[in-house]
Amino acid sequence: MRLLALTRAAEVVGEAAAQVPNGVRESLPLIDFSGAIAMRNRLIHGYGAVGATILADTIRNDFPPLIAALEAALEGPLPDDAS
Repeated sequence: MRLLALTRAAEVVGEAAAQVPNGVRESLPLIDFSGAIAMRNRLIHGYGAVGATILADTIRNDFPPLIAALEAALEGPLPDDAS
């Protein structure tokens, strides 16, 4: 059950990253949008199945800096909000 929950969480993060417009992604270089999208694609499409250890390590090691970068980006004006 945990593996399914972790898989779904990574899928949701990757799908959300894929929905961010390219211009916004480029203006936020500290956020690894491409890594999140690539993981989502591997999970969804089964490109070289992702093992439980790799998934857990990715969430354990890569999610905290991703969350910190997102929080930092949200503290200032968002690129698509610039007037």
